[in-house]
Amino acid sequence: MPPELQPHVPIRRAGQVARLSPAQQQVLAEAVGLGIRKRNMAAALRYLQQNPNASATDLAQAVLVGHETHTAVRSQTGVDTDTDTDDNASTIGMNADTPTDTDEARYEPLVSLILSCYPNMSESAARALAQSDALRALLSILNTVETAQESPHFRTDFVFVLFSVYISRLYRHLLQQSRDNLAYRTALQQAGISLPDIHDEKTDIEQPGGHK
Repeated sequence: MPPELQPHVPIRRAGQVARLSPAQQQVLAEAVGLGIRKRNMAAALRYLQQNPNASATDLAQAVLVGHETHTAVRSQTGVDTDTDTDDNASTIGMNADTPTDTDEARYEPLVSLILSCYPNMSESAARALAQSDALRALLSILNTVETAQESPHFRTDFVFVLFSVYISRLYRHLLQQSRDNLAYRTALQQAGISLPDIHDEKTDIEQPGGHK
């Protein structure tokens, strides 16, 4: 790793940077001189994975424009899409995250969901948000549900009943959370989701034994 790059790499990204080719490491070092900072490192590594022959100028422009998108997303949703927030980390180690999955298809369900709830958001902002650490758990849930629905076992009545009861229980849990939290109710209203529909308990599925 170029010595001039080391002070700018967060500890948890060191392994990913070390796995770059020497040429890519040099490009990253030059991009740091053009304005990339620790908070941009995750985005810079994603860009290099997708564009391995990018120049330092291309990398810096793409990442810094992406940072502007992040700022717009944060102002609209309150969600921080920056993934490197430890600005004090300057010691290089090998406790890095697993390399980012570059398969864009896995983000599509979440991008579509974001745009349906926030139709005024740009697609690029929605995609940046979908790839953020803040929504990683939700992305995993959406991908898992899609995989389950594509399984031939999902078409059996046994699996369908189990899944339906689980969704019913989850619905009631979210319903109670929305009732107890004014911020949640306000966010739902701003997303265009009417509270009467959310609170319609007639949509609940009865639990086994006749209990809801």
